Amino acid sequence: MKDSPLILVVEASPTQAVRLEFHLGKKGYRTMVAAGAAQALETARAHRPDLIVAEIFLQDGDGFSLCRELTGDPESAPVLFFTSQDDPDSTARGASCGAAGFVAKRDGSLPLLERIGEILAGRAPQTCAQGLLVLVADDNKVNLMLAEWALTHAGHAATIACCGEEAIAQAQARHFDLILMDVEMPDISGVEAARRIRGGGGPSAGTPILALTGHTSEELGSLSDDVFDGYIPKPFELTEFDRIVDKTLVKRRS
Repeated sequence: MKDSPLILVVEASPTQAVRLEFHLGKKGYRTMVAAGAAQALETARAHRPDLIVAEIFLQDGDGFSLCRELTGDPESAPVLFFTSQDDPDSTARGASCGAAGFVAKRDGSLPLLERIGEILAGRAPQTCAQGLLVLVADDNKVNLMLAEWALTHAGHAATIACCGEEAIAQAQARHFDLILMDVEMPDISGVEAARRIRGGGGPSAGTPILALTGHTSEELGSLSDDVFDGYIPKPFELTEFDRIVDKTLVKRRS
């Protein structure tokens, strides 16, 4: 344990901090805890952790300000947000402060531990399909936040739509290189929205559309092949996105 990676947990809730320490400890990581931004800065500069896992909401400020302070230090560890924040605008703020990414608390500890492993192993996701203009349609704000963050962080341009009708309007107004469509939305289903985009004759009528869904591959077998080119499981993972998108774009070009 002495030489295992040191992770600084920045969390205002003592209960959440204890839970994080428990899960990180089971993976063999050493941990330290700070309840606020000032304490986190002092701890990070004194002990030089390998990674900082921070909530956005802190006792004496927010995670974005902390992240900006730390990224100004070339020897500082990367900051990964593990957060309950559900504002999609936070993706742009996170990108501007140089954060290593977002993981939503509601998705649990497994995605967090996977992302931590990637960062510590130096395997920050690298995409082969660079510079795509992607439309993401989902009625869940947290899902939109995570997808937009991941895409922007990988060098893509993301446009978000909060419902099926908005996705159709966006797709008929401009060309997108790729569309990610939630299957279940409250106004119209993702299947119907995709069909209308395909049949609308707009600039994105021929764009690959991937189902963005929590369903299993077996459940998705009933979806029409003429609507979706494939699917990406939720919660959104950039490495899986890269694999599926590269395969989809190659298939489309062939």
